[in-house]
Amino acid sequence: MGRFLDELKRAFAVDPGPKPDILPEPLERLAHAVVERRMEAPAVLLLESVRPLSFLGSQVLHAVEPLVRAVFAARDLPVVARALEDRRSVELLVRRIEELSAAGAAPR
Repeated sequence: MGRFLDELKRAFAVDPGPKPDILPEPLERLAHAVVERRMEAPAVLLLESVRPLSFLGSQVLHAVEPLVRAVFAARDLPVVARALEDRRSVELLVRRIEELSAAGAAPR
């Protein structure tokens, strides 16, 4: 059983590499759409709860590409999938949604 767990850990080990500091343009548009629709709380809750699965989600995104084209343009899919391969991108998206929400809630 120990060997199986070691193999499982190795299979899901991801070298994080440099931390992303800017959000890809398709995810920036997604953040704006979430805030415009005032869906910040559900979006942040969903993103935070699925963060550990973001890499698997990015792989599924490649598999269901034809269905996802309804949400993202075909040229954006590889960008979104690559961004979601890094869990830190999910954190960056959550922070951007919170920033946009706070900026929209500020008195004018």
